[in-house]
Amino acid sequence: NGILQTDGYTGYQKVPCQAHALCWAHARRYFVEAIPPDLPKEDLLGSICKEAIERINELFAIDKEFAERPIRDFTIGRKNWLFSDSPKGAKASAVVYSIIETAKANGLNPFQYLKYLFEHLPDGDIQRHPEHLDDVLPWNETIQQNCK
Repeated sequence: NGILQTDGYTGYQKVPCQAHALCWAHARRYFVEAIPPDLPKEDLLGSICKEAIERINELFAIDKEFAERPIRDFTIGRKNWLFSDSPKGAKASAVVYSIIETAKANGLNPFQYLKYLFEHLPDGDIQRHPEHLDDVLPWNETIQQNCK
């Protein structure tokens, strides 16, 4: 019912939505291709193409800070995770990925956080005392101090 963002493939025009939006990478490419190869650099400096490319680059910089970025590593790596061809493998992959990305989202060093978990969870008896799980969550003050 909302906006559908795609890469410009005409087949997507058949998908019902309020509006179609193209991705900035494809829009940027059109500006890059519009620059004549023999254009002197001094003529490029004040051009609309150069300004558009710079503004789109600024959007890319902002985008690196938000929701889509954390899943990019996962989508790039999924071909490498062939062990996830079973429900147990997929669940294990999802658990590890969630822990690492949650650590990153909370400003932690994922290696330090995993090391902390491996050192402290075996002694925690979380099964009988689930309230102790709060002590090892990424936003816990002790974790924040030890895993940056």
